[in-house]
Parts: sequence; C-alpha cells; structure tokens
Amino acid sequence: MTFGQFAIKGNHVNRLAEIFSFFKLIDTGEDQILTNWAETSKILEKENLQYSNTSQQHLVFIQNGWTVIEDLKMNLCYDTEALQNISSLLNQPVFSCFVQTTSSNHAFYYFDKIKARAYHFNDGIIEESFGSPLEQEKDIDLTDNVSCVYDLTTKLGLDWESSKYLDKYIFKTLTNSPELQAELDKYKPEKKEPNKNNRPWWKFW
Repeated sequence: MTFGQFAIKGNHVNRLAEIFSFFKLIDTGEDQILTNWAETSKILEKENLQYSNTSQQHLVFIQNGWTVIEDLKMNLCYDTEALQNISSLLNQPVFSCFVQTTSSNHAFYYFDKIKARAYHFNDGIIEESFGSPLEQEKDIDLTDNVSCVYDLTTKLGLDWESSKYLDKYIFKTLTNSPELQAELDKYKPEKKEPNKNNRPWWKFW
C-alpha cells in the first residue's frame, strides 16, 4: 500500500493556487469537479499509473473541517519547509503523512506555524522523533506501518474510508514552475513502469 496526503485545518479551497505555489507548482485552473467516489476512484487509478516530469495532479476535498490534499506519489507531503510556511500563512495547523508498506516506511508531521511534531519510522529504525507527542497518539503503536498512520489520521478526523462518501471532490491539474522544472531537469530519472502490485490506499481497504 502507498499513501500520502496533507491536510490544513479549515476550508481553504479558495486559496489552493497559493497553497500549491509553496511547492513551486502553478495552478492551471483546469479543475474537475466530481460528486461521487466511483468517478473519483477511476481518475485516481489513472493518475497513479501515469508519469509526468512537467505536471502533477492532486485530489482535494473537505473532510471534518480539514482541507485534504491527496499526494499519492508523495511529491509534497514530506516537504516540511513548504508545509510549515503554509501553516504560518494561513495561521492554521497542518498535518502531513505518508506510508509505504512494501518498504516499512511511514511518517507524519504536524505544524502549528512551527514544526511541532515529526515522526519517521523506516525499515525498523526511528529516523526522526521530534517534539511532544500529539494527544491523538495515545495508545497507538508508532512502529506499526499501517495502523500508526491510519489510526492517527482517523483520530484527527481524516478517516480514509469515510472520505469515499463525500459529495464533492476537486481534481487539480498543476504544472511545474520554471524554477521547479529546472531542478527536475538536472536529474531526469529513468522512467519506471508503475508497480501494479503496490496498491494505493483506496484499493487496500
């Protein structure tokens, strides 16, 4: 299973272009508005199997008072500098997490204008444990690859399963800024075929 997302407390749909700019992404304005999970799941599956060195697509929705931004390819959810700057700009908490079950790798971050909490567990090793534990961490085994992130997000009101029953999803298309494109062009990694056995979260549960 692969999964990545970040969430900002409050409804910030009208500031998405500004939010994505912290990751050096440009909002094309070519949004798709979806009203049911069946359509959304098909687009997510297609996105998960595509590769682009010039653009990104992200699903956005409102859940339990959070603006949630899906990050299946985990391009954004570990950018702690950008996430902290978003929290400072909006004056709201930001929570980010990712999990890769195939490599026993998972992490979460919590910002409240500053980096307040970080935890990263990778292949049996605690890579980072910063700040005081969140109240929601109580009774959670942080070394458990899936339940750590799943249980914590659920306690925060970001339950993966219930997100399938919302009535509005926004699918954003973004292009790389010239600055980001120049950075990526330095490396140009070899294109790899997606691993169809590495199931994303909506196919796992």
